[in-house]
Amino acid sequence: MKWGHIMDVDIDKRLLYWVLMFVLERHDDPVDHFLKDILKHDGGLGGDPGWEMEHVPSSDGPGVYRIWADPEMSGIEPAEAFYSMAIVTQALRESLLALQVVHPEKNREIQKTLNQYNL
Repeated sequence: MKWGHIMDVDIDKRLLYWVLMFVLERHDDPVDHFLKDILKHDGGLGGDPGWEMEHVPSSDGPGVYRIWADPEMSGIEPAEAFYSMAIVTQALRESLLALQVVHPEKNREIQKTLNQYNL
């Protein structure tokens, strides 16, 4: 994946990757600014331009993530989808590595985030 090339992502995962662009690219904030609130049991958060990412726990496993984005902003329908922890983890890893290519000055911070969250 190349950072910002959402059309290169499988159609069933575009919503997830679109939201992750806003979760991860915080110019003045640490890369994990939103992750620390999202990647925890019952965690979740939303922001501009109209996105939400929340963990939905399950009694028989790690649960899933509910992802929503305003279709007027994202251009993606349906506006809501559910993804397994494995898919979210892989997408986060790919997104962080793609962000690292675009922002090599964040290399150390991104590597730390990958390790810290076991991505």
